[in-house]
Amino acid sequence: MKTFPTSLYCYLTNESGTATSNVSNISITCGTAKVYAGGYSTNSSSVLIPGYWKNGTWTALSQLDSSKSALVKCIFVSGTDVYASGYSTNSSNVQVAGYWKNGTWTSLSQIDTSKNSSGEAIFVSCGR
Repeated sequence: MKTFPTSLYCYLTNESGTATSNVSNISITCGTAKVYAGGYSTNSSSVLIPGYWKNGTWTALSQLDSSKSALVKCIFVSGTDVYASGYSTNSSNVQVAGYWKNGTWTSLSQIDTSKNSSGEAIFVSCGR
């Protein structure tokens, strides 16, 4: 299995995270001595599998069509909840913008459902 990014090195020192080398198309959130990195990993069929690493451990996320690519563009952690935005490709080969909350995908509305879209960022408000 090919993993993207191919050379992301993270380590913890005195509860602060440090990332070096070719970090691209991912977001890193440090808090409570944990490091999260969102992105994708390529499977043996060359399909991009969306997911994230928590302290170096990979967690795959669901896709609209398991034979089509999807990826995480941004990740946000609030308490024990993990939010990630990006896209998932549907059976018509259209990239659909959306987000995952704790691994559950939610599609976002599109102006034209025949055109690609992507969620590029995510933030959660407490509503106070």
